[in-house]
This record gives sequence, structure tokens and C-alpha cells, in this order.
Amino acid sequence: MAMTPGALRRGARATTRAAAALALACGLVLALATHAAARPTYFEVATATYGIGDDSRIYGCGICHKRWTGTGQRNPFGLAVQQHLYAGKTINQALAAVENLDSDGDGVTNVAELADFHTFPGFSCANFEDAVGFVSGFDTYVTPEVATCLDPIDLDLSTAAWSFVAYVGQTAELTLELINHGAQLPIAVTSVELLAGAHSSLSIASLPSAPFAIPVGERAAVTLRFSPAAAVFATATLRVTSNDPDEPVLDVMLSGIGVPRALAAVEIRRPCRAQVDGAFARYSRSHLREWTRCAAREAQGLDCGAPQRDFRIAQAQAALRAVLGGALDRSCQGAGLNPGLAGYDTACSVAGNCASLTVSGFVSLAECLICRQEEATNQLLDAAIGVAPPDLPATLAPGDGLCLRRLLPGIERAVGKLRATIATCELASLDAEPAVDCLATTAADGAHMRDTVTGLITRCGTPTGISGCEFGPDAEPGCLATAATTAATALVP
Repeated sequence: MAMTPGALRRGARATTRAAAALALACGLVLALATHAAARPTYFEVATATYGIGDDSRIYGCGICHKRWTGTGQRNPFGLAVQQHLYAGKTINQALAAVENLDSDGDGVTNVAELADFHTFPGFSCANFEDAVGFVSGFDTYVTPEVATCLDPIDLDLSTAAWSFVAYVGQTAELTLELINHGAQLPIAVTSVELLAGAHSSLSIASLPSAPFAIPVGERAAVTLRFSPAAAVFATATLRVTSNDPDEPVLDVMLSGIGVPRALAAVEIRRPCRAQVDGAFARYSRSHLREWTRCAAREAQGLDCGAPQRDFRIAQAQAALRAVLGGALDRSCQGAGLNPGLAGYDTACSVAGNCASLTVSGFVSLAECLICRQEEATNQLLDAAIGVAPPDLPATLAPGDGLCLRRLLPGIERAVGKLRATIATCELASLDAEPAVDCLATTAADGAHMRDTVTGLITRCGTPTGISGCEFGPDAEPGCLATAATTAATALVP
């Protein structure tokens, strides 16, 4: 019996993600800086060899990469080519060596997909969801003679299981996404509920009022919460019921570990937290500075110097890791502390990609902070210019480019200043009774920062080529200042 595209995708999802993780772990990541840099010589050779012109639907770095613009991991076809390049073969030899393979396992050879069908030899209906930044409708030309990789009606969940870790008396949350991956019809969700027997510490914090519909290509969010009142290992099953004909019932297995909280004496915690904040502040400044500088230069048609940028960021990461759990850690591990004793939460964050990270030691705290910095930088630049790293803006008109040259460094400095103010307040208030709300205490500084960002935007005038949230016909006044405030608060360890 033939399997539907949706069944193929679900069956291969775990294998695909495992392979992606292995590729990342083995260092198969190419940090390319710009859209132009993502099209090096091997791209030109490949497109010329197989007659792929710039009007072709597959004319993009997604031929070899998971990301359309060419940064990040390679797809299975790109990995196959890469292995031959590593073996010393020329680009033409490497391409020829993999022509008769079926890298994506869809029953069609690589050369037939590229030269005859103009479909992607690195994507099939089993892994096309791994593609990043591809145009809408990409699912219709993944595999030859397959009209779409999408079932007419198909509901998917962003995760099938989730484990919370939280200190007793605290709350951890995550957002589960219900995704309509169907090709034709809305998904009708009839119920979202915790089954009988769920532990009382696990609950649904928010969700749309059922029944509700999810349009094609859209998502609905369900926020789940873990609030342990005592040391506990809690479990629950969240059940989603819909009109998906293949999977009318989807279950998410939830578990939560409530960890008793013990804090070291303030005189021991304070030097540790000062050390962490100082190390992270240096990394945060470097990361945000490099990306804002790069984006501003790209917008003016200048090379941002991607190798130097990536080298400086890598150096800053190494310096952070040396202080947090590394050879230069004198005040935290060196004082016999772990993150819990120092007052850090076990959950890295309550939303986004970093929510999947657990802080169990200072080494993992460093990885958490690196993740939070990347998310904050991405969100801030997306609000400012409409794209997030590693993608960068196209060359803009001179006036628009000048706007970004003033705007981005100014925002970077404003975010860093507010972040430092909040962090200083929290460090000084470790032993305050009652506890100090540093966001409220620094509200005036936050208002000043918002005024600074607003002033920078005013100096830009009316740009026509910048797609950030403040500009264009759908502009949202104040949104960039809000994004900058969010970034500053998120970057306090």
C-alpha cells in the first residue's frame, strides 16, 4: 500500500532531525555572510552544468543547503557533494560522482531532478519541512510528478513530548504550536485538554477557545505551565482532537521535575553573579555589535567582512565559556557553586528555541546565554530591518542605507546601556527584603531608551526600502522601541 506524503514525512521526521543534529555536531556548518557570499564558485558551476538559469524555480543555494540563502547546514545532496570535495575532487568531479545517487530517497536520481525536472535533489516529502526561507508553494516542486508534499488535511504539533524542570515555587512555561500542514482545507480542532490523571502542577495556561479552525499554513498556540509546589516528578498527557483523517487524535507527553531550591549565602553568590554578568555583557556587546555593523554595511552595498565577523564572535564565545565553567571560573565553580545555588533558574527561557535548554551547570548556562543572545539579536534586527541573521538586507538606496548606518549602532548602544542598568540593579538587590522589581525600578531608564530609539527613527525620515516594523505602509509606531526593551531585559542573566 502506497504511503501518503504526510505519512512519509511523519515516519521520517525523527530520522531527519537526528541526521541534522549529527551534521551540526560534526561541524558541517558553513557560516556564509551574505546572499552574494552564499553563491560561491560551486553554485555557479552546478547551475551552469545542469542548465539552471536565474529564472528557474530552483535557482538558489537551497540546491545544496537547508536554507535558501545558503547559510547553515547542507541538505542530503549538499552533504554528498561535500564529502567528495573533502576528498580532494574538483567541483565538476564531485557533482559527477553523485549524479546517479538518489540523495533524498524519493526514487529519482540527482541528475534527473536537477537537469530534467528542476526539482531539489536534497529534499523529498520526507524532509521538505527542514527547508528554511523557501518560497510558499515549495512543496509542489520537491519531488518529480508529486503534485504536493502536503496532505489535503494534516495537523502537526511542534513537539510530541516535553519535559519541564523548575525550582519549587517557580513556574516554567512552553508554547506548543498546532500547525496546519494541509494543502487545501482548514483544520478543525475540536478539543485540547489534559487527560484524567494529570498532575496538578501541570496545566494549560492559555489556548484558543475550542472548537477553533486553523487556516492552511497557519498555526495556533497553546501555552503549557509547570508550577511545582514541592519536590515532585509530575506527568500528564495533553490530547489534541481534530478532523485530521490520518491522525484525529494527537497526544503530547508532558513531564515536570520540581527541584528544591537552596541558595548560597549572598556574600558567595554576589561575586559569582558579577562574574557571570561581566562575562556575558562582553559577549553580548560583541555579538550585537558585529551583526548590526554587518547589516548596516550590507545595506550600503559594502562587504561586511563575514570571516572577521564570525571570528570575533567565536572569540567572544570562547571567552564566555572560559569564564562560565571554564579555566577562568574563579567565583562560581571555583567557589563550589552550581547555577541553582547561585540563584539561576534551571529553565533557560520560557519561549523560543532556548526553552528546550536546561541549565544544569555553568557550562550549560554559557550555552543558554549564547542561545538567548542569538535570539535577541535576531528578533531585534528583524524588527529593525525586516530580516534576521544570518540573512542580511539587500543593498538599499543611499538615504536608506544612511538611515541604517545611524539607526543600528544607536539601538545597539541603547540596548546595552539598559541591559547594564537592569543587571546592576539585580546584583545590588540580591539580599533586599522585600524583593526589588528591577524592571519597575529602572522604568525611567527604559523610557529614556525608548525616546532614544524614537529619535533615531525620526532622523531616518521616510525610508522606502527598509522593511522593518517601523517603516512601510504597515508601520507600527513604537514597535522597534518595544523590541529593544524586550531584548535588553532578555539579556540579563
